Amino acid sequence: MSRATFRYVPFTTSQDPAVEPEYSAYCVVGEAESCGANSGILAGAIAVDDWMRGRMKETGHTEFRRRFDDFAILRRSDGLPTELERARVERVTVPSA
Repeated sequence: MSRATFRYVPFTTSQDPAVEPEYSAYCVVGEAESCGANSGILAGAIAVDDWMRGRMKETGHTEFRRRFDDFAILRRSDGLPTELERARVERVTVPSA
């Protein structure tokens, strides 16, 4: 029987700042079957909400599937993530009554 040794290697995940995230929505309810209308790729969550509101006013449909897509970067981190700073502790003494 062979043995395997697994070692935990800490990583931090962050959004790739070089690529803008993509937002979209799909109308998933219709009168007889799924509607299938979609917003296409929009610039932000507010634009998707506006599209859904407009679709609701136009058709009365109220159920949507929202999507958020982005690119992630994994970086090996030794210890704490670089974006965080160490906590500072201040001791407080309470005067006795």
